[in-house]
Amino acid sequence: MIEDRQINHLLTLFKQMIRQLHHIAREELKELNITMPQAQVIRVLREEGPQSLVELSKKLESSTSSLSGIVDRLEKEGLVSRERDQKDRRVVWISLTPKCKELIKKIPDTQAQYIRKYVEKMSEEDVILLIEKMEIFVKVLKEETESKEKK
Repeated sequence: MIEDRQINHLLTLFKQMIRQLHHIAREELKELNITMPQAQVIRVLREEGPQSLVELSKKLESSTSSLSGIVDRLEKEGLVSRERDQKDRRVVWISLTPKCKELIKKIPDTQAQYIRKYVEKMSEEDVILLIEKMEIFVKVLKEETESKEKK
């Protein structure tokens, strides 16, 4: 039987892992003078091209008023530009500037590249074991979700 202290330890480890990853990411972004929310906007624009503020707010699950302030600061830094749609002047497209495209060359393209540099510090056996155990846990979570959806 699994003890409460083991569950608490597992929760603590999950929280520490997420906290450490966020801390590392924030520190790396700070060196580039970018905040985490700004990096999220840049990521969407890099992956999906120019977006309207409404599209960005849906994809980032944030209010348009919050995103407007983030985009304002990115525009002030010369990292994004706003351009009115030629057909519908009410729509404003937000896109990355050449300055931002140069800057993002310093940021890993994908989460996989970001995680790789830390996972590579582990032995191959430990990575395999971690993957196997995480797969088991995710399977249990999926089974629970699927059983609830059937009800």
